[in-house]
Amino acid sequence: MDKNWMTIRNRLASREYKLGVESFLQFAMANLGPQPEIRCPCNECLNGRKHSSAVVKIHLIRRGIDSSYKTWVHHGESVPAPQAYDDDHRDPNEGIGDETGGEVPKDGNQLQNMLEQVFVGGLLDDIVLLVNLY
Repeated sequence: MDKNWMTIRNRLASREYKLGVESFLQFAMANLGPQPEIRCPCNECLNGRKHSSAVVKIHLIRRGIDSSYKTWVHHGESVPAPQAYDDDHRDPNEGIGDETGGEVPKDGNQLQNMLEQVFVGGLLDDIVLLVNLY
């Protein structure tokens, strides 16, 4: 979907802008189905108010469209899915020790070892506390 029309400054004189508004409204109606009112993405309503498509068209031409409204989620456009994170090709120690320039140990279980030490240390503290109570 071409959205270049959204950045045109001379909206009133631009045929391209008016065609863009028409294509936006067609897109919204096709994705939302027949509705008496849709959210208005003009610079004043900012998708906070609903109007008929005729009023939205007038608002968009007179006031312009909100330039930050890049993905038309209120008008049926789906949000792009984030790319999957591939954990198999990542170094588990990436970023560790980089700040100080220190050597990163090659032990891939460094974090797990540290967490186990903290957990076991906490258990020992609990045992000492219980022994002192009795």
